[in-house]
Amino acid sequence: MPSLYFPGGGFGFWYLLGIYIKLRDTVSNFHDYQIIGCSAGSLICLVSLLKEEYLNLYFLVVLFQESLQEQRQLLNIHTLVSKLFEL
Repeated sequence: MPSLYFPGGGFGFWYLLGIYIKLRDTVSNFHDYQIIGCSAGSLICLVSLLKEEYLNLYFLVVLFQESLQEQRQLLNIHTLVSKLFEL
C-alpha cells in the first residue's frame, strides 16, 4: 500500500489541508493510500477520517467558534481535536 506523509507544520496545517483535499479530488486511487503524519500532519490524518461533508472552511470555522465558546479562554489545539473526535 503506498503511503502519503504529511509533516508537522503548526499553522501550516491549512496548507497541508489544501494539499490533502487537492490530492483527494484529483488522484483516482486516493483511497488506496495510507496517510501518515506528525503534528499538523497527524491532524490531516484525523481529518481524512471525516466524512467529505465536513471538509469545508465553514465547518472548520463553526467548530472553532463552538470550541471557543465552551472554553472561555485561550483556545488550544487539544479542544479542537477533542471536537473532531466527537464527530
